[in-house]
Amino acid sequence: YYIRHSLLNALSLRSHSYYFDRLYTTNKTLLKNFYALSCYYLKRLHSICIRFIQIYSYKYIQSKSLFLFRTIRSALRMLIKKAFIFNKKSIKLINQCKYVFFISCIRLVKQHRHLFQNDIIAKRFSHMARKLKYLNKTQKYEIKKTIGFKQLKM
Repeated sequence: YYIRHSLLNALSLRSHSYYFDRLYTTNKTLLKNFYALSCYYLKRLHSICIRFIQIYSYKYIQSKSLFLFRTIRSALRMLIKKAFIFNKKSIKLINQCKYVFFISCIRLVKQHRHLFQNDIIAKRFSHMARKLKYLNKTQKYEIKKTIGFKQLKM
């Protein structure tokens, strides 16, 4: 619980240095800022996991896989609120931001599979992919290719 809040607090503080005001930023800049914050957050999450491994063990961290995915979901919600606080929500742009966050998240988890339980990875990825709506065919293909699961339904 405290880890999740400290991570979200760090992300919130870091996000103040990025412009999300829709009067001053284009959609492309907003997506770049969103991606930069996503990468920052996922790196922080990864470093905390590595510290826990040094203190506890891989098995302990793997038992917390669901917690890690919930923490990732909380960050996505917070980033979307932050990015669209100045504007009426553009559904298309929100979905593009979710896609950017999701792709960076998949890459991080795939690079560090040893931190997660394999059965939970497949379930969480397919669940997160179903939440992405209005993707074009190339984005759907990219997600399926990145995840590596042929049985993924979207």
